[in-house]
Amino acid sequence: MNKINLGQKRITNTTLILVVVWTLIISASFLWNGYSELEHAKRMAFAQAQALVDKDVMYRKWNSELGGVWADAKRAAPNPYLKGMVHNRDQTTVEGIPLTMINPAYMTRMVFDIQKGQLSVSAKITSLNPVNPSNEPDDWEKSVLSSIEKGDSEFSEIVGSGDQSQMRYLRALYVQESCLGCHKTQNYRVGDVRGGISISMPMQPFYASALISIWPQIWSHLSIWLLGLFGLAFGYLKAVRFESGRIQAAAELRASKAHYQAVVNNAMDCIVSIDMQGNIIDFNPSAELVFGYQRKEVIGMKMSEVIVPPSLRAKHENGLMQFQQTQGVNILNRRMELTAMRRDNSEFPVELSITMARDVDKQPFFIGYLRDISARQQAEKALLNAKDSAEFACRAKSEFLANMSHEIRTPMNGIIGMTDVLLNTGLTEKQTQMAKIIQESANTQLDILNDILDFSKIEAGKLELSVEPFDLSELIIKTCNLLKNSVDQNKVILSYIIDPDLPELVRGDALRVRQVLTNFLSNAIKFSSEREFTGDVEVSVNLMGKKNDQVVVDIIVRDNGIGMDADTVANLFSPFSQADSSTTRRFGGTGLGLAICRHLAEIMGGEIKVNSTPNIGSVFTFRAHFGVVDSKSPIKIEEDIKQDELVNRKSNPTREQAIAEGHLILVAEDNAINQEVISQQLSLVGYQCDVVGDGKEAYAKWLSGEYGLLLSDLHMPHVDGYHLAEMIRLEEAKSQCNRIPIIAVTANALKGEKQRCMASGMDEYLTKPVPLPKLKTILQKWLKKEAVESSPNGDGVESSGSGLPVFDPKMLTNIVGDFPEKHQRFLNIYLKDAKKLAEQLIKAGESLDCAEADRHAHSLKSASRTVGAMKLGQLCQEIEFAGKENDQPTLERLMNGFQEIYDEAITQIQAKLQ
Repeated sequence: MNKINLGQKRITNTTLILVVVWTLIISASFLWNGYSELEHAKRMAFAQAQALVDKDVMYRKWNSELGGVWADAKRAAPNPYLKGMVHNRDQTTVEGIPLTMINPAYMTRMVFDIQKGQLSVSAKITSLNPVNPSNEPDDWEKSVLSSIEKGDSEFSEIVGSGDQSQMRYLRALYVQESCLGCHKTQNYRVGDVRGGISISMPMQPFYASALISIWPQIWSHLSIWLLGLFGLAFGYLKAVRFESGRIQAAAELRASKAHYQAVVNNAMDCIVSIDMQGNIIDFNPSAELVFGYQRKEVIGMKMSEVIVPPSLRAKHENGLMQFQQTQGVNILNRRMELTAMRRDNSEFPVELSITMARDVDKQPFFIGYLRDISARQQAEKALLNAKDSAEFACRAKSEFLANMSHEIRTPMNGIIGMTDVLLNTGLTEKQTQMAKIIQESANTQLDILNDILDFSKIEAGKLELSVEPFDLSELIIKTCNLLKNSVDQNKVILSYIIDPDLPELVRGDALRVRQVLTNFLSNAIKFSSEREFTGDVEVSVNLMGKKNDQVVVDIIVRDNGIGMDADTVANLFSPFSQADSSTTRRFGGTGLGLAICRHLAEIMGGEIKVNSTPNIGSVFTFRAHFGVVDSKSPIKIEEDIKQDELVNRKSNPTREQAIAEGHLILVAEDNAINQEVISQQLSLVGYQCDVVGDGKEAYAKWLSGEYGLLLSDLHMPHVDGYHLAEMIRLEEAKSQCNRIPIIAVTANALKGEKQRCMASGMDEYLTKPVPLPKLKTILQKWLKKEAVESSPNGDGVESSGSGLPVFDPKMLTNIVGDFPEKHQRFLNIYLKDAKKLAEQLIKAGESLDCAEADRHAHSLKSASRTVGAMKLGQLCQEIEFAGKENDQPTLERLMNGFQEIYDEAITQIQAKLQ
């Protein structure tokens, strides 16, 4: 209690001193502000005096430069002092009006008279040599004029006190050339001090204004003083409370110390404290139990002699010495695993962490926390063994998937490949129908296999994207075209609408986007078939937003199929899930497609949403994020080649001709069925080949130098495809012979296979079964054999005057079916969008901006061809090509005819709508 009373008394005395100091500070601040206000009043009076004199000087200058001002003598009495100085002081106008000259001094006196009556300010012109006796200076003015003649140009002073105080101000007047007209008789010269203008201004109004400003100062200082007193009072109460708390905290500290000691004594970890010399100063009961020593036995002993094994004692002593020399902290506050020793000299693993603290004398000491980790290390060893087993199982799974992919795809390659060949051998209609059923069944089986492999990759987290630039609009159109057979078979109408503002090129994984869209469309077509009304499937692509170099696009597939209820939609993306148990029987499939699509959308940073109503239809929305590509180089999706385009209309070259042309192909394939398939496929597309059964034989054949290209399987006896490629590349480098294109043809479709092929020296990677169109394209690419160009949509650059119709109404019927209402909706949308695109294209053409012309012509081209404006679409394609080539003269020529062709198309479309 006495300690508390002494503390409170000390706080009270300190608070009283602070109150006095605070009061003195506020008082000094108030006095300083009052003084500042008075000084401000003086400055304001001085400024006003200066302003009045500035005005008078300007008036005088104006009058002087005019040589005096004439006024009506009846209204202004003549200046009697001017009579002797200016002989023509008085004049009479031709009308008989008497005039008198008002010189600068006389004008100034008249103005001073007005000023005194209105402003209570006395002013006069004064001089040590006045013409007018009334301008005689008083004593103050004489003193100032004397100072001015010594060099000063103005002077001011507050004279008097109280209400009688005045601001006296005088500014010098110097003789100018215009002044000599009146004052030449006084022998002045230009630059002489002729006198000055004197102002006497009462200070009472300025002091009154200052007093008004001082009152707020009084209240503000009083408020601040009271706030300070409140703060001191608050601080006093807090300090008293803190003092009480400090006393209480000291008591609690003592209790806490006892509690801490109890915690240390009962801790399950060993706690050993040592001083800076390594002597033990504390040893808790857990340490006694683990190490076998009593606390009293080890206090004061070297820790290195008690619990450190002999093999580590030198290292321990060196570390302690180094810490003392460098004050390093590399061993503090971190966990280390070491070996410790018990009393019976047995060694065991421990986990050690060290902290540094200070005692009551501020001397540092170490606290070591040790834990026996023998059991944990045994568990970790068991866990590592389990991890190795799991990794072995994972490798076994990957190998199983690879083998399964190869083993299943190998016979599927035979089925699909030979069916492709069979369909091009002049079958009867019934045989063709049966062959197509075989082909469709095999492709369905292959789709199931691909789904299973994709799902396995997703589960393993090994599915990766291939992000490259591609034309999204073209991808949508070509995906719809690929499904034409399915649409026709199911008697469903498939249409698409593409936002004209969609960027020409985007960056993403085109293959995976097509996979999602194909899944949506396939489901929509299946579930919209076999209805009492015609199935209707529509794809719409909308640009939802654009920021910097990213765009958000919604790809929406709508259908009028069987629809789904809420519970079905909720489970739709679960693996192996379908709408009901009859779905698989009616439509087939594994139930993996949508689950894979959802994972693909998430990997691409997008999402999938579904809205569906039973017996009404479904809407699937794939919201995707793409990068925007700023490129003038066109990037196209590989053209789809029809089966009838693959038939070799001419006889195949002989083996000798193929060798001469450099087109003889060497095939390395160990499977007999696949050998037959690839041979027939190569023959069908017009190539000669030699087939061998393993890599060793293929290498020997290649050494002959007869072959222009190698098609190689990867898994073969003796020498596999990887080593075959490496051997060939090594020999090519050694002998400096021409590089042969090597194309991998494999049934493996797992992650890393393509990269491994490229690393071994191969040039392309094809997955069995290889479609004939794909095979033909790759062979044409590497053998430099000219392909037959096909342009079913007019994609080749040809003259806009090629006889194409201005408007072909059948085009919409071909795309969406014979639905006039839908035609009208498409045409109305086109008219709205085409107007905007045409305006942008014309503007780009006027400025010869090739990049903008390319972009807008591309969008208008696609839209025009879709609705049947063929001539306009062809012209837009030519403009697009000129823009890509940066060909301004051609762009200008084409744009000269644009408006006419555009108007023709719009006129015919509007007529169709009417």
